[in-house]
Amino acid sequence: MHAIDLPNLKSCMEEPSSNYLVKELKEARALISRLNMEKEGFMHDLADAKIAKLASDTLVAQQGVRLGEAEKDLNFYQVQLSKCVSERDHALFEADEIRSLLVKAESGYKEERARAESEAVARASLNQQLSSLREQIKKHELEIESLSKECENSGRKMRQAAEEKRRLESASKDLRVMRIV
Repeated sequence: MHAIDLPNLKSCMEEPSSNYLVKELKEARALISRLNMEKEGFMHDLADAKIAKLASDTLVAQQGVRLGEAEKDLNFYQVQLSKCVSERDHALFEADEIRSLLVKAESGYKEERARAESEAVARASLNQQLSSLREQIKKHELEIESLSKECENSGRKMRQAAEEKRRLESASKDLRVMRIV
């Protein structure tokens, strides 16, 4: 709103009234023109802000989807790691049992050898059992080594998935902060 000050009022009295009104009208039109330009600038800024917000919302939604996928991957690898650890533990248990059997077999073999060196058939049988048990131990040791490698791979993949999740969460937070701002 345009305020009338005293000097203008005084000049109004000295000037003819139509000149004063024309001058006031020009000033009002100039003010309206400036305000319209300012309004257009604000409208343009508002449109830019809406576009930026839409882009930010889209990016946040995409990051949310990627975060969900990363969480699924992480859960999958956690399950796989759990399975690998369980299988490894079971294989270790079996290997311990077989080692125990091997110790018993070796002990029995030694006793039989001391008692009956002349019994070649019994000795051949025990040698065969011993050899079979050793092969089973080697087989289980290879399985344990394979399972350990799988566990390491699953652990590495789980750490990678966890790192991806942290990165996506950080990006999501950044986007939310940008959206708030």
